[in-house]
Amino acid sequence: MPEIPFYDPAQEGYEFNLTEAEELFRLAWNRQLWTNGFNFTICERSDPSPIFAPLNRACEMLKASVESINPKFHIQIATLSSWELGLSMEQHQSPLFTVTWQPDVVDPDNYAAPFMYSKTDMALFQNYFNATVDELVLKGRSTANKTERRDSYRELQKLYHEDCPSVPLYQPRSRRFERDWVQGWYYNPLIYGTGDIFYFQWKEQRPPITLVPGENLVNDTQSTNTIVLINTTVSGNLTISNCDIGGVGTTPEGYGVHSIKSVVIDTTVPHENITFPIEVRIYYTDQEVVSAYVDQSTLRMFYWNGTDWILENDTGVVIPSDTRPEYYSGYVWARIQHLSAFAIMGEQTFTHAVAPRDVRPAKTVIGQSYSSTVYLDVFNQGDYEESLNMEIYVNSTAISTFTNVTLLTSNSATLTISWNTSEFAKGNYALTCVVDPVPGETAVLDNNYTSTTIVHVGVPGDVSGSTQGVYDGTTNMRDVSYLIIRFNTKPSSANWNANARARKPITVQ
Repeated sequence: MPEIPFYDPAQEGYEFNLTEAEELFRLAWNRQLWTNGFNFTICERSDPSPIFAPLNRACEMLKASVESINPKFHIQIATLSSWELGLSMEQHQSPLFTVTWQPDVVDPDNYAAPFMYSKTDMALFQNYFNATVDELVLKGRSTANKTERRDSYRELQKLYHEDCPSVPLYQPRSRRFERDWVQGWYYNPLIYGTGDIFYFQWKEQRPPITLVPGENLVNDTQSTNTIVLINTTVSGNLTISNCDIGGVGTTPEGYGVHSIKSVVIDTTVPHENITFPIEVRIYYTDQEVVSAYVDQSTLRMFYWNGTDWILENDTGVVIPSDTRPEYYSGYVWARIQHLSAFAIMGEQTFTHAVAPRDVRPAKTVIGQSYSSTVYLDVFNQGDYEESLNMEIYVNSTAISTFTNVTLLTSNSATLTISWNTSEFAKGNYALTCVVDPVPGETAVLDNNYTSTTIVHVGVPGDVSGSTQGVYDGTTNMRDVSYLIIRFNTKPSSANWNANARARKPITVQ
């Protein structure tokens, strides 16, 4: 949904393709499915509510489409009450079912968590579990950092498409019509339908804005976030109203329109009595820019010519410093020669951005002259496939180098190295991963990552002392005892400790 923050317009979707479906059906079950056919049941609701009508129609379309591919394919549609369908979903008795979803809050977490997090109902109904997904869901909901949230939810969109626990079918749209004397209504994605907001509204004839001969400054920021500077030679009226352009028409490549506002401006003053140009300013907020995921500096004003959205010839953006008017982040201005519908749009931001995310030693205590594994997590958080080069340091000493590690956009990789401590004195060490900036990368402050876990290089076999699990500079029966009670344990064991996993016989000193 473009209205939800961090929506990725580049995310691949599914296509209705009977030819490709036939090819896959022919290959399924070692080509036996095509020969033997199948009987399959889809569950739809008996509830007469118009909300469910499109879902029931989707069941009928799926049945007709699949059965048209092969006469041996048969789909039955079982009509269940909402209670019966809910019970069958809970007991995993419905092979295929449809549901509607209305978020409680306008945040991607209210889609990701219910459908993807393994402990929530919808994920359980779908028998869906992906440990990486669970981690990303928790990360997305636990941070206020916009970049980290964007990365998490865009990766979740990608994984949902790849794993396909279910198929999103459509996003319903609606229209709202009312007389111009009905005041108080505003678009609120939290409120489903229109009945719930009756008490926010009232009847009041909103008078048009009066224009007088000369220069007029019309400040309509309270209602439409718009200011108009217009010079007329006669009196008249001006009206400014919000409009939902809904993506109609075409726009120049690279511009997004869905999450940026638009208005219609009209006047009763004859064209010949207006001194052009008219200056229009439309104000916007940070959230509107973030939701559209556009480059704020590229915001410009477009006008509707009846078919397409056209970039105004004389337009730009003003981004104030800390002295901002009210809660706005800035405004887009244009000097126009006509009145029409106007929209502010901006180019989507595409970036080069790579960074190490973690450096994890397999052990925090390593015997001198022995080796241990180090894990490196790197992430491509930009919008392009990248080839990465990186170095791994122990304190200031380079111990390994990776070159030409290819990562697709929004993808991560875990690399491993073996660190041999033969050349290192006994002591404590910090591990650092440095990823070289890729061409075009400008935000490079996060290209270095130093682990918060300190690794101790010490006496071989020294894994415990007077305090269990804490080395004490010598190897004796305390270490042997500590190893015995952890013999044959696994990472899933309650008493697992990677430091007690011996690779070679221990010599007691």
